[in-house]
Amino acid sequence: MPGLKYLNLCKMKTKTNLKQLSLVVISSLFLNACEGGGIISWDSPKQIQVNAVIEKVKTRATSTAWDNGDAIGIYMKPTGQSLNNTNSLADNIRYVTDGTGAFVAANLDSTICFPENGDDVDFIAYYPKKDNITDFIYPVDLNNQSIQSEIDLMFADNVVGRNFMTPDIDLVFKHKLSKINVNFSGTDQAMDLTGLDAWITGMGTKADFSLADGTLSAPAAVGDIHFNVSPDGKGGQAIVLPTNILAGCSLVIALDNNTYTYAMDGSELITSFAPSTRSTYNITLNPKDKVAVVTGGTITDWLEGPAENIEIGKDVPMKDEVVPEGDGSELYPYTVEQAKLIPGTDSVWVQGYIVGSIDALDSSVVAFGIEGGDGKSLVIASSSSETNESNCMAINLNLSDNVPVLNLNDNPDNLGKKTKFLGNMAKSPSNNFGGLYYFMSTYDYKFITP
Repeated sequence: MPGLKYLNLCKMKTKTNLKQLSLVVISSLFLNACEGGGIISWDSPKQIQVNAVIEKVKTRATSTAWDNGDAIGIYMKPTGQSLNNTNSLADNIRYVTDGTGAFVAANLDSTICFPENGDDVDFIAYYPKKDNITDFIYPVDLNNQSIQSEIDLMFADNVVGRNFMTPDIDLVFKHKLSKINVNFSGTDQAMDLTGLDAWITGMGTKADFSLADGTLSAPAAVGDIHFNVSPDGKGGQAIVLPTNILAGCSLVIALDNNTYTYAMDGSELITSFAPSTRSTYNITLNPKDKVAVVTGGTITDWLEGPAENIEIGKDVPMKDEVVPEGDGSELYPYTVEQAKLIPGTDSVWVQGYIVGSIDALDSSVVAFGIEGGDGKSLVIASSSSETNESNCMAINLNLSDNVPVLNLNDNPDNLGKKTKFLGNMAKSPSNNFGGLYYFMSTYDYKFITP
């Protein structure tokens, strides 16, 4: 090493003449340099001393700021110049840490030294280290989330204008991607979440990051990002490409042959995934059929991003049959099949698809579709394509203030809409309503959006 070479030179025996005196003076200068004095040999390149921290954060993908064996890649270039293939003075050199934040060259023969002529230089570094980098493009691939630290891209370009008189290279790394945390629970505290799987649809999975200017390209591929979920199913995390557009992206949870879906653009708090930011979703899974409800959230200052509480109901099967059972409340309406089992019950909610109304000419017949209805009733079923009267239920609108906006004669677009109604169940079927069970009085309604 340079220091050792000059120290040995300082201890050489010399003759007692003018040449000897000159050599003693020169040796003294070298000795001062070796022992930390202010005089540095003109042909003595000095090694860089590397320390690194992660901006404003104690943790990244793992439990500590740096793990033993973490490796970064370092480039050195003339100060003020853009990094390119002709001016790279140190090219993707591997430096490793023991977890303390101090980094050393993985191969001592590759230790980076400052230019001998004292020119100022800048440094660029990134994590995690990749050996095969072409044209300073770092390939980002987020398809495999099993080891978060291997995809947690960080970048540092804060050290500029240095030379061998200022050897300390204190790198400040910033996360260039975004992180999502999910915490899962069930409406029933005893709900077993083991085996839970969760993913986000419509997300960018690949992109290119330029080490020359620190920019991230548009997604080169789009697909599903699966969370790294804990064995007990109670939590998970994913690293994703930053985006300001969440439309078309859904959070999907699969458990016990059921799926739960949350449209990510429905959040008022988490409206984007920003670089270097962690967003948190606290999710309650409810096996009953209901839309996702945002109950609250907080924003704190990775860099900590928004947190949101969400309750998600089980998805209705694609054949659009209403399978989940209800209790007659507005939140959990009865199905048509359930409502038929409680004749004479007042003030209950029932849900179904509008499939027709009672025939205008024959009140004992159902007029499926929009033609021939009496304009003061509706017929609902658990399937939007139902044509069997025995699977239907009638809604009497005659005493309802909502007749103008509900009846199919004036509102043909209501056909096929999933709707819930509040009313009183008749004690028995009536020939005046197609021989169906029916609401003898209807007080309220709400369309159920998909």
